Amino acid sequence: MKIFTDTSFLCALYRKQDNTQLALDIAGLQIEPLIVSELVLFEVRQSARLQVFNFNHDRTKGFPAGESQRLLEKLALNIQSGVLVTAEVDWRQVHRLAEKLSEQHTVSDGHRTMDVLHVATALQVKATHLYTFDENQARLAKKVGLKINLK
Repeated sequence: MKIFTDTSFLCALYRKQDNTQLALDIAGLQIEPLIVSELVLFEVRQSARLQVFNFNHDRTKGFPAGESQRLLEKLALNIQSGVLVTAEVDWRQVHRLAEKLSEQHTVSDGHRTMDVLHVATALQVKATHLYTFDENQARLAKKVGLKINLK
C-alpha cells in the first residue's frame, strides 16, 4: 500500500479541525510513511502563513502566529523523522497527467486545479491510496482507480 496525502489531510493532522480525530486515527494505523509532494508541503505551509495574515486583519478569522509556528514545527519534525516522505516527482509527467484528467473530468465534474494536480501526482508516484478530506478530489481519485480511506 502506497499512500499519498493531500493538503486537507495534513492540515487536519496538524491543526484541530472537524476531521482531526479521523486523520489521527488513520495516520496512527499506518506502518509505512505517508507520501507527500513538495507542492502539498508548500500548500500546507502557505495556508498556515495565510491564516496568520487573516487573523492579524480580523481576529475572528485564521489563527495566531504561535499556532502557525507550532504547526510548521510539527510538520518539519515529521518530515525529519520519516513519518512523511517527500516523493520524487516528475513534474512534466504530472502536468501531462493533469491535463488529461482535466480534459476527461473537469467539464462534467467541476474539479479545481490543485485537486487535479494532487490526483495526477498520486498517479505519477504510483500511489495506491489518496488520503483527502476534499470530497470533489476524492471523487476524481476514485474515478481513476485510487482507493480513498476517508469518511
